[in-house]
Amino acid sequence: MEADWSMELGEGLAEIVVPWSAEGLAWVDLRAPQADCAAAVQDIALKEAQPALAAALEALNEERSAWLTSKCDAWLIDCREESLDPYELDAADLAAQGAPLYGCGSYLDVLVREGRLFSDFQWHEVLLRTLTETLRAQPLPHARVDLVLRAARLHDRTGFGITTYAAGCGLDAKMALEAWRTALLLLTGALLNC
Repeated sequence: MEADWSMELGEGLAEIVVPWSAEGLAWVDLRAPQADCAAAVQDIALKEAQPALAAALEALNEERSAWLTSKCDAWLIDCREESLDPYELDAADLAAQGAPLYGCGSYLDVLVREGRLFSDFQWHEVLLRTLTETLRAQPLPHARVDLVLRAARLHDRTGFGITTYAAGCGLDAKMALEAWRTALLLLTGALLNC
């Protein structure tokens, strides 16, 4: 699998915020006893993505998990509207067939719960390097993960968070969704095991 990381820190750049609300939507505390991960993703337009995102949210927000989540979304990329770079998705074999590629992508914002780590820049940088190496070692063609370190606010604390992007591609939407689901599963596992 292809994987990379970057930092987007500075004034005017996006940050991860918990809690948040906008346009009739709001952050849901998935650690609360009555929380329903499946309901938390029901507003996502890509219905096929809802079960995989719900599973990732459930795992990352479990009591024993070091993480909590802020926002997520998923989308399908139609090859008739947008082209994909097969080399960024480790899909040169598919590109060689001459057919355009479909894609599926998602993002998921995550924050580490432990207060000292939440505000530790060096810990986050080492974590991003480690996660990238771990994910690159996965034998999953047609998929990519990108990790972006951002400023974050968790209630009244400031620190850092990670926007995780997972993507998959294929010769049709079904194949793209399967590659994306597997990339998301591997990403979730890597986060839980770090």
